[in-house]
Order: sequence, then structure tokens, then C-alpha cells
Amino acid sequence: MTVFRLHAIPAEEGDCLVVTYGPSEDDLARIVVDGGHTATQTHLKKHLKKAGAKAIGLLVVTHVDADHIEGMLGMLGSDGPFKNPTDVWFNGYRHLVEDLESFGPVQGETLTTELLKQNWNLATGGGAVRLEDDGTPRRLPDLRHGMKVTVLSPSRKKLWAMERTWKSACAEAGLVPGKPATKTATLPGYEAFGADLKAIAATATKRDGAAANGTSIALLLEFAGRRLVLGADAHPDVLTDSLRRLGDGEPLHVDLFKLPHHGSQANVTVDLLKAVRCRDYVVSTNGKRFNHPDEIAIARVITSSVEQKTIWFNYRQDRTECWIDDEASAKYAYSCEFPETGDEPLEIDILSLGPPKPDVADV
Repeated sequence: MTVFRLHAIPAEEGDCLVVTYGPSEDDLARIVVDGGHTATQTHLKKHLKKAGAKAIGLLVVTHVDADHIEGMLGMLGSDGPFKNPTDVWFNGYRHLVEDLESFGPVQGETLTTELLKQNWNLATGGGAVRLEDDGTPRRLPDLRHGMKVTVLSPSRKKLWAMERTWKSACAEAGLVPGKPATKTATLPGYEAFGADLKAIAATATKRDGAAANGTSIALLLEFAGRRLVLGADAHPDVLTDSLRRLGDGEPLHVDLFKLPHHGSQANVTVDLLKAVRCRDYVVSTNGKRFNHPDEIAIARVITSSVEQKTIWFNYRQDRTECWIDDEASAKYAYSCEFPETGDEPLEIDILSLGPPKPDVADV
């Protein structure tokens, strides 16, 4: 039986995702996207061991934020599945300005050191994993078993912007020894229920302008007639434009959408949600550090259409369990799903989410 599953590994406020796919349970390939924090390594290794994974086909490190990259430091090249991935996608300093041969000014950027021993960005000939020069989503060579991959972010412009702040951004991400990652201010909460969710969704918010997030590698994966969007921490303008282009003037049918930036209101915009037609959304965060997901962002998802929707959370926490409300669920046509236990990955069988969309073969 054909397999196409997403596992959201417990990664605190970060991301660690495993995509498992193949023609049968006996012939599976795996894509690992980000590694969360150092503590995430235990959860990821446990999951891969339980699944019997001997190797990783593709490893993607979407950008330099600590809650995405930290868990990969020390794992890449280690014994086991991470010994020799078929390809590793990561945009280092050399990719921010591709005509430079220097490897960047930050001491302690240990992932780059290890990547020099690995297959690094083979799919792009060693160049940046990014959009085409004109902003068109970039189709990369198919992976094993015919998995189609299209890059939705970053743009060349966003990579250039990061080049100017690479050293400070890496310091903020915790990649410079002795300099801890920075924290954002606590966000005020909403009493979501009893309120008009459409009014909350329409609240004006600033868009994400963090240079590091702008370099995020966001992907569209297509397999067995289904589509999975992995939004990383991508800026909403780039991600929205890519999805609109693929939809050719119509909302793009997507089976599962891992929302960008852990459900931040600065990334999950009304325009982004209008660019897709989707019934299932994923939020990856424990909410303890940056207070994600934002109520405004979840309200936008819930009110984005009249279709029945499911929001998949990989943690039970105050900012996710508050959406369990029978009256609100009935009024706005949504439901919530969680892992069975707090230390287990959230598992989603993409092939069971409903019939394939009619235009899935058109992209």
C-alpha cells in the first residue's frame, strides 16, 4: 500500500519534521526537515529507530534559527541514519551572494563545516536552494519514488538581505559561542471564544521582516496525487506569491499545509490563506517561548473558508487546547487533532485526508 505520512516531532518551539513516503511499507524513503533544539535529537532518534529507518534520503535545514538548526549540529555525519544523506539542502553564507567563494564571517557556524564533507545542495548543482531569478517557483529534480519537489521560498532578494546581517542573525540564532538566542516580548492573549473570530482574523498585524526567516526554504511536495506544503518560517509575501503562481489565478489545492513560523500572525496572513484551498493545517510549537500560535493566526485559518477544516497541533498547551470548543467548532466548521501523548510525534496520514484534488497533476 502506498505511503505518504508527515510526523511532527516534539521540538519545543521549533520544527522537526519527517516525511515518509513510498510505494509500500517495505520500500520507504524519508525526508527530514529541520532538527529543532538539541533536546529534539532524542525524540528524532527514537522515532527513526522505531520506524526502522537506516538512512535519510534528503535532509533540509530551512534556515539558521536555533529552533530549526540546533538539533542538527552534531547529528549530521554521525553514525546511523544521518551518516551520509543522499543530499543536504541548506543555504549557507556562500549561497547568499553566489558569486563569492568565501564561507562567511561567523566563527562557530559548525553546520557549514560538516556540510563540506557531505552532499551539499546537489539538486541545485551546489547553488542556493531558492526561487528562479524572476521569482518563479523552482521545480527541482524528482526524489526517489518520483516525489516532486518545488521550492516556494526563499527569493534571491531575501538571500541578499540576509547577507548584510549574517553575522548578527547567526548570533541571535545561538550559533556564535557565548551569545544566547534572543527572546521576543510576551504577546497579549485573546479570549477567543465568545468573540467574533472573523473580527479577530481581520486584525491588522505587521508582517515578518526578520532576515533569517526570509531565507527559509519552503517546499511543495507532491506524491501519490497529494500535495504537502512545508512553510518553514518563510515570509508571507514570497510564500503567497509562489502559491498564487502555481495556482495560475486560482487557489492552489493543497492536502496538508504546515503553517509558517509556528502559527505566527506575522506570517499566517489572510492573503496567504486565500492562495490555497486546504482543509488540513499543521502547527508545530509548544508555545512556551514565543507564545505561538497566535490567536489571530488561528482565527484566520478557521475563518478562511466555509469548508470543514482540521488543525493539527503537535503539542497540547494553553494556546492550542483553547481551540477545543464544541460551539465554536460547529459555528466555524473546524476540529482539532493532537498527538496521543505529549512526548510522541504527531502523525498524519496524508493519503487518508480525503480524495485527491482534481488538478494535482497539473503543477
